[in-house]
Amino acid sequence: MTNRVREGLFTAFLIACLAIGGASREGDLGNFALQVCGIGFLGWGFYRFDWAGLKAPERLLLGFGALGLLTLVAQFVPLSPEAWAQLPGRSAIAAELALLNALPDPGFVTLSFHDSLRSAMWLLPALGAGIALLAARTVPTVVVALALVGMALLSLFLGLLQVLGGAETDWYLYDFTNRGYMVGFFANANHMATLLLVSLPFLGALVRESRTRLPERKVELTLFGAAVFGLLAIGIGLVGSLTGYALLAPAALASVLIVWTPRKRLLGLLTVPALAFAALLLGIMGTGQNAFSPDANSSLAGREQIRMNAVPAAVDFFPVGSGLGTFEDVYRRYEDQERVTTTFINHAHNDYLELVIDLGALGLLLIAVFFAWWLYCLRCLWGVSASPFAWAGWVAIGILLTHSGWDYPLRTAALSTVFGICCVLVARMVPARDADRGASIT
Repeated sequence: MTNRVREGLFTAFLIACLAIGGASREGDLGNFALQVCGIGFLGWGFYRFDWAGLKAPERLLLGFGALGLLTLVAQFVPLSPEAWAQLPGRSAIAAELALLNALPDPGFVTLSFHDSLRSAMWLLPALGAGIALLAARTVPTVVVALALVGMALLSLFLGLLQVLGGAETDWYLYDFTNRGYMVGFFANANHMATLLLVSLPFLGALVRESRTRLPERKVELTLFGAAVFGLLAIGIGLVGSLTGYALLAPAALASVLIVWTPRKRLLGLLTVPALAFAALLLGIMGTGQNAFSPDANSSLAGREQIRMNAVPAAVDFFPVGSGLGTFEDVYRRYEDQERVTTTFINHAHNDYLELVIDLGALGLLLIAVFFAWWLYCLRCLWGVSASPFAWAGWVAIGILLTHSGWDYPLRTAALSTVFGICCVLVARMVPARDADRGASIT
């Protein structure tokens, strides 16, 4: 298989993920197709892997993946009914099941074998894309960036059709969605805003790369990039997501610095505090609700209530956790029955809190290890002459990590695949500090 064919297949897969992987509860057939393709990319990636040629950031990223795999396997460890009942958070459940003479035999660490397996399957598109890209001898950075920015613009155009068509228009791709608002290829307007946000640093990388390749067209390319940037920024404003509003300034600042970087350290030194400030701002606001929604105030109270109910669950099930993908069932046990409404709670709207509920101490460890890797890559980027696409990937990861503090963007195949690709772009194009100075890139 030639490089062009591989690059074409990979780009088509990214486009498919963005087009049909925008919901975490719907689109089962489309997501199943993406998962099957993810298995194919995963198998090809492991078959073609050059283990000896991996550099430190790549090895550390694979180490994180191995830790995640061990955590996943731990969910399915069989236990006797007596041992299962002794795990944190299981005593009340065991007492109820004992009354029905229905104690699980064997039991598992996870409360729901099916939900944990289903959640693991949702990781396949991101894992497949990441492993395949990591195994490739050349990384099609320009093509990937063009696909991401192009799909962001298409999603923006679709969102305009949705708003102009009204709440009942057929332009909405999902039944369970933010009708009346601009969601594009997604079910959630916040996730639409995040796609537009992560496309900004890649647009900056494309402008810088094109200015380098075509210096005689530097002015025209800069003006064209600025026009596209303005269109994406206006789109973020029209989506109305408070997530988009809070993260637009850090994303825009980082994108501009990718194009014009007086000093390499400036990008990281300004981006990290800007993202932290945006996270603090939205933490104080307590919501990522749409700014145009008449229910914004009730959403604020609702998300605070979710956190108040979820924290005791995390404490009760710690350090083992309730099992990957079991938040929905666990949360119902902690709701105040007198305050239950018709609003359906399927996520904690804080992926870090939900991971701790599901995975306990291992979830905390995974979070800490990944943040350490991300900051380590920043240190490596400072020490070498890195590609602008590596910087774009690093900034995009920061945007997604920040958004995960009050929502669940990585639980969609679309954004999780973008996340996986960004991780590889950072790891693959951050050379080690010694002689092996660069990955093969195109």
